[in-house]
Amino acid sequence: MWQIKHVQDIDLSTLMDELRLQLEEVKPRIEKKAFHQLFILEKDDEIMGLSLSWLNSFHPEAKYVRVYTTSACTETNWPTALYEQLFKDTYSQKQLIFSCWDEKKDAISFMEKQGFKLFRKTYMPDLEVGALLQQMPTVPTFKQYESLNDVLQNEEKKRAFLTQLKENYENTHLHNPVQTYTWQQWGEILLDDEPDLDYSYVVFEGAQVEAYILLHKLGNHYEVGWTGFQGNTEDEWKLTALFKTQMELLQREGIKKVSIEIDTTDNSAFSLFSFLNFKQFPSWNSYSRKIDRGNLNDQSSDI
Repeated sequence: MWQIKHVQDIDLSTLMDELRLQLEEVKPRIEKKAFHQLFILEKDDEIMGLSLSWLNSFHPEAKYVRVYTTSACTETNWPTALYEQLFKDTYSQKQLIFSCWDEKKDAISFMEKQGFKLFRKTYMPDLEVGALLQQMPTVPTFKQYESLNDVLQNEEKKRAFLTQLKENYENTHLHNPVQTYTWQQWGEILLDDEPDLDYSYVVFEGAQVEAYILLHKLGNHYEVGWTGFQGNTEDEWKLTALFKTQMELLQREGIKKVSIEIDTTDNSAFSLFSFLNFKQFPSWNSYSRKIDRGNLNDQSSDI
């Protein structure tokens, strides 16, 4: 007999391999009970599927959802019924968000049938520092820039930088708005993200932030974090020049690799890495479905 149960915990080691392997991406969340809802689909006391959701206080208008099923559920309506359990309880959220790698064609097809639409692709390749510098032979470098550490020690520049950081982040997340924070709170958010204070650079022109690139040390390589520049497309070169300045410094320090994370909603990052052929990299795709509160109770499936 098939049935869906709302549970508070689950022992992943008891699941059949087909399902357990799918859950690797959310395993830490399940083990730490960092979820909002958790449902299992059983047939004769064997778990055939699972759905879960979680909330994010940084992006309060969205509810994040995942649905996983075994091949035994193929050509049944149970996956849809499992998903709809998540749809019913939405509180104040305005949309549901689902993400996966672009190779997960079946999962994407299923969620698109539920009304989800692609709104962002994220690329996360590892790149060689030397190869990056070869792509920028004619790009100038900045002679005058300030480390993030120095910026945070100057109250006027600290405020200007954090205000620009806040504005840029909000503008690149219009589809999934961020919580409203003051520039002072953004200072706490920034430090919680643990950027490298010495190798993260900011360029000022007077009291105005012209460009910035934050780096994060990850073992023996670095990750490119938040980036941004002030102005129009004619000023994009400033970001590229600052990046080349950083890469030359990393190369002198013997760093051979950097990791980047580029969202298609982030114009600054895309302009910086416009020389890359993104089609060669896998993408982490994000899909959303707006919540129509007038139809919240109309969700049903013919099981």
